[in-house]
Amino acid sequence: MTLAAPVPQGSFVARGQCPDIGMIAIHYQRQIRTFQGIIRRMSDRSSQDAYLGRVRGLRIAVDGDLSTEGLTEVDGLIDHGEPAEGVCSLAWALYNARVAVPGWVNRAIRDLTDGMIEPEHLPPRLPEIAE
Repeated sequence: MTLAAPVPQGSFVARGQCPDIGMIAIHYQRQIRTFQGIIRRMSDRSSQDAYLGRVRGLRIAVDGDLSTEGLTEVDGLIDHGEPAEGVCSLAWALYNARVAVPGWVNRAIRDLTDGMIEPEHLPPRLPEIAE
């Protein structure tokens, strides 16, 4: 009766090689780098998803303030991977419709376009209503 665990097929021992500690270290370093890359991509993906969620939340929040025609371009930009442009378009649609918004909408527009849309391409601050 053998108490030893089965040897994995691709292991050094299964191939009849004596494992070199340096080779084992290299192997695990590669695995760690692979996992770090996966985690980084997941983190980037989750921050992108969070940003897109905030853009969609803003869009939903002002839904009742604009006509369907005013939101068609906004929705198209957001749905086709241009969320910052969509927020810019939303800001202009609100401005042109002379809609008064809560202060958080102005802050959200500035925050969601910061670093992606030049401030001079955005409308002036939207008129605010009391929160």
